[in-house]
Amino acid sequence: MTSVFCDIDDFCLIFEPEWHKRLICNANKPPVISKLSLSEIMTIIIHFHQSAFRDFKHYYLNLILNISLTASRTWFLTIVL
Repeated sequence: MTSVFCDIDDFCLIFEPEWHKRLICNANKPPVISKLSLSEIMTIIIHFHQSAFRDFKHYYLNLILNISLTASRTWFLTIVL
């Protein structure tokens, strides 16, 4: 999964500036700022399509949130200890 993310991130470094140049801006709405980068979102979507899950809700709840919680606990334990 890390190698896929690296490839996607390399692509997004080139793609995003060109994409933003061609976007049609709406002056009435401020731009939406995401907590996840485009490469992180694309990696999650690609990994979902390669997994055996049938819908994104179950994939996200069972896999992504468990990884996030495990990483948070590990990080917390390293700070506390």
